[in-house]
Amino acid sequence: MANGKMSFFPVAAKSRRVCQQGFTLLEVLFATTILAVVISIVYGAYHTSFRTIFGAGEVVQETSDARIIIERFNEDLFAAVIGAGSYLEGEQQAISEKRADRLRFMSSTCLQVGNNIHSQGRCMISYETEPDDETGLLRLLRKSVPYRIGQQSIQDSRSHLIGKGLALVRITYMDSDGNETDEWHSNPDDEPAPGNTEGAELPRLITLTFSFAGNSDEEEQSSKQYRTAVYLPASTVQQQ
Repeated sequence: MANGKMSFFPVAAKSRRVCQQGFTLLEVLFATTILAVVISIVYGAYHTSFRTIFGAGEVVQETSDARIIIERFNEDLFAAVIGAGSYLEGEQQAISEKRADRLRFMSSTCLQVGNNIHSQGRCMISYETEPDDETGLLRLLRKSVPYRIGQQSIQDSRSHLIGKGLALVRITYMDSDGNETDEWHSNPDDEPAPGNTEGAELPRLITLTFSFAGNSDEEEQSSKQYRTAVYLPASTVQQQ
């Protein structure tokens, strides 16, 4: 203090020196750590939300694909011929250690088109599984061969892909006594004849079980299995 007056210049000079020093290394590291924590939290929330949305889309698509297979399988078996001209063959198969069964049966509904005329007739319906060379998984095909009364089968088989990316296709059969088997042979010796007046022996219940290869974990795959069963009521009378 000079002449009773207070001087502020030393304080101002000290403040300028403090400002010129900047942040210490510890302060920079502390701020960087906080920033990294905040970024990781934000990214984790974003990644979780993205996986949830993407996973929900996969579930919706898988459910839609499964519904197509179930509806097509049920509709075909509901129209299976029971009685005269009936026929059903089921074979257990494996492709690359994956269950890939096969089913053939005579259906009473088949649209035949010839000379611009639409007529209703019978078809030999086949559900066949084949390997997908690109993915190593299974493809489920539905094939139909039209029949005309008094004639042999018409060799213009129509094949449609109804399922892909499958890890399991299992078809089982239950007889009138409640015994379940992996195969069924109605006419083991010869092909069915539309004019045949004797009906083949048919199972009471046919069950289709399939799954998509959404995960490599076998336990998680088994929880995603889809199943449908078709009851053939008239077959119980036939087997008596």
